[in-house]
Order: sequence, then structure tokens, then C-alpha cells
Amino acid sequence: MKRNKKFEPPPGYKSVPVAVAKEIAEKHDKDIVIIVCFQQEPAIFHGTSYGRSVRDKVLAADMIERCMVAAGAEPETRKMNEDFRFKTEAEWAKEKEQLCDKIKALEIEVSKAKEFMRKL
Repeated sequence: MKRNKKFEPPPGYKSVPVAVAKEIAEKHDKDIVIIVCFQQEPAIFHGTSYGRSVRDKVLAADMIERCMVAAGAEPETRKMNEDFRFKTEAEWAKEKEQLCDKIKALEIEVSKAKEFMRKL
């Protein structure tokens, strides 16, 4: 599904912040929280999503999008807040580095296991 990045609500519109969805997730021990709202004047569908893991974040954003489409929201009336889309370049770089380190550690463990198996 195409994401709507151009729509901006009118001045003074109050969206539901990601922190609210995160608070619900932590308080009720949930992996994914989606909040779908509709405001009649001006006709705006609003979605806020939170996911614990990267996979959960992607699923949550997709769930919001599907809910809005199912409700009949046109792209020009959708506003979405997703927690994973607001990371800075530095945060993404740090996360990438951490994941690469984990992969290297796993590769070392696999290598050790193979060596152990050869000795048997």
C-alpha cells in the first residue's frame, strides 16, 4: 500500500501521539497497539501505531493503513503517526551497526560449531 506523506491536517488539529500507543502497550503488555480515530469536522481519519520490535512496527503501520482503507478513508483525509518512521539517521546507523555486530557474533558461533563437528 502506498503511504500518504503529503497530507497535513489543518492548524490546531490534535493528533494522538505515538507515546499514548506506547503507554497502552507497556501498561497492558501488548506487542502492537493501533489507534484509529475519525474527526467529522474537518473530515480526517487519524491513525497512531506502536510496535515493540521492528517487525511489529511494520505490521502495526500496515494494520492502520488497512483499517483506514476499510473505513473508506481517502488519501487526502488520512493522517498517520508511526513510531518507526521518526528515527534519525544516527539512530538508524547505530541500529544497523548493532545488528551487524550480532550477525558477526553468530557467524563466529557457527564457525566454532562447524569446527567442533569436524573434530567428532
